Amino acid sequence: MAALDELKKHLMQEIAVSLSDLFDRSFETKSFDGKPWKPRKIETGTGSLMLNTGTLRRSLKYEIQGNAVAWFSTVPYAKIHNEGGYIAVTERMKKFFWAMYYKYHKRVRIGKSKKNKGQFLGKSEMYNATAEAYKHLALMKIGAKIKIPQRQFIGNSRDVRVRVEKITQKYVERLLEAVMKNAARK
Repeated sequence: MAALDELKKHLMQEIAVSLSDLFDRSFETKSFDGKPWKPRKIETGTGSLMLNTGTLRRSLKYEIQGNAVAWFSTVPYAKIHNEGGYIAVTERMKKFFWAMYYKYHKRVRIGKSKKNKGQFLGKSEMYNATAEAYKHLALMKIGAKIKIPQRQFIGNSRDVRVRVEKITQKYVERLLEAVMKNAARK
């Protein structure tokens, strides 16, 4: 019986490591179970929203609980990204959106040119798409809802089931081999 418990412990550990690798790879492929994540609406040139700092990716941990493996994250925003949903605009968010608006907002001064014979045309504000998107968010009322699209990186899927089945099959074959060897000795 102790040998069987040890085998189960190794099986669960191998499943946990294999699935952790699969979930980690979701951040590289920007997809889960073959479904790509929705692209970022506000392009800041800093790459993937889910990889900006790597905190979310590094926060994923697992715990073996008997015949199951449970994954969890220590960051509060993990669930909303994994499942999608709505968040309410706060005063702090509005301040952040305004700061980002001013960061991406560009002022252009139009000066002398041959075409206008040296006349000064004045100032013109040029907004890029990023600044406009942040301005739109900054102008939202406190309490308004922002939809966060699902960008799943962890959970049950076809890929998960295939990996678990392959690993389990390997362990069942090992167990059968051990039983057959013990039976042949007797």
